[in-house]
Amino acid sequence: MSDLPFDTVKLDRLLVRRFAEDSMSRSIVEGIARACEKNGIRCVAEGVEFPSYIELLVSMGCHYGQGYCFARPMTIDQFTNEYLVDANEDAERTIPIPKGDGEEVS
Repeated sequence: MSDLPFDTVKLDRLLVRRFAEDSMSRSIVEGIARACEKNGIRCVAEGVEFPSYIELLVSMGCHYGQGYCFARPMTIDQFTNEYLVDANEDAERTIPIPKGDGEEVS
């Protein structure tokens, strides 16, 4: 796969929607995600609607997702206001990242 002209694979939302209950869908999702992970290709799951899907997808090797679990569709202005924070704004919007010793780094 390394000589193929793509760097991202998207898993269709219908496949993702069924993978939690259907073993065949789960096997397909995991197989694709593992192959992507092994070959340095991003695997994006569409239709991620529940937090439990995130944990399951990550455990299968899929580290990117989109869907209602993350955010509802929004305009460019809404996205800018929600996610592109001005560097001069209050630091309360930052999320502390824990260091290995349990302390937080901002």
